[in-house]
Amino acid sequence: MSSPKEFYSLTEDEIRSQIMTALAGQASQLELLQLRDTGSSRDLEQANKLARFVVGAYGMSEELCPIQIKLDNQGFPAAPLSPFMSDPFDRAWTKIIQISFFLKVISRPV
Repeated sequence: MSSPKEFYSLTEDEIRSQIMTALAGQASQLELLQLRDTGSSRDLEQANKLARFVVGAYGMSEELCPIQIKLDNQGFPAAPLSPFMSDPFDRAWTKIIQISFFLKVISRPV
């Protein structure tokens, strides 16, 4: 995380670009080599964390906008959520990951 002096605002597109960048390694590996390995686990962790923050902390999802959910440092809800909130939260952030991964695979240059 940035220190208060370094803090700046990011648009939803900028954050989604960061997610796609984090997923690029695994997407390329899958597309070009038809395999997956554990080498991209940190990238996946970062992408998932960013997606959870997009939905929970920043309220940037169709499912929960403009509701904010207090998250811990890893982007998980800081307190238990009711199924009414947890199900849409989980669907929203996993949807971001899946769409970003799919877009990365199909948008690569040939």
